[in-house]
Amino acid sequence: MSADNLFPLGRHKGPVPFARFNVDWTQMPNVEEEFRPPADVLSRAVLDPSWTENEQSDANALVCGYWEPDPEMTGASSFMLLDALSGVFAGRVLVHTTLDFIAKWNPTFFAIECAAGRETKLLQHYLEDQSCIRGITIPKVEMHTAGGTPWSKARRVAKIQYAINDGHFKVRRGAYLRKLGDQIRAFDFTRQDNGAHEDGLVDALSRCMGFN
Repeated sequence: MSADNLFPLGRHKGPVPFARFNVDWTQMPNVEEEFRPPADVLSRAVLDPSWTENEQSDANALVCGYWEPDPEMTGASSFMLLDALSGVFAGRVLVHTTLDFIAKWNPTFFAIECAAGRETKLLQHYLEDQSCIRGITIPKVEMHTAGGTPWSKARRVAKIQYAINDGHFKVRRGAYLRKLGDQIRAFDFTRQDNGAHEDGLVDALSRCMGFN
């Protein structure tokens, strides 16, 4: 079953039925900051890239996590958020920061958001070349598009809230939650495409969870 099928809004075409996230990290099921996932989990890392170091540009966003089966095999899986990272950087810095992130979490899958008219293939090839030079194993690179209807992002991101509401979301404690929390608190579901606010981490998280 697709992760999309676990939560509502699969066929919903308009605005989502709430305006803001309701998230309290202190009440979220969590694990220690030193937590490392079991070797056999199918984890995913997602890169939502920016392309310049211009101060007006969106930041790059990296997120890693995985769906964890219910140990009692009686309920739905829960998503374990391992890490999130963002920053305004480009070129070599973007490539090596991404490789550092992959080396840290060793994901099973790796996806890049492919923006229309951007040189995503060049980024992919540079990542693969530099991974060989540095001796870092990266998974086969997947691409996903950023397109869709004006409300696509809002509907995709809203599914995170349903996972939280249903107790199907866990976090690894750490400083990374602050920046992600800032973007989550600012996300405005009443405006198409979040009113162009910075939301790379939130969007990458929705993709990491398998939502479309």
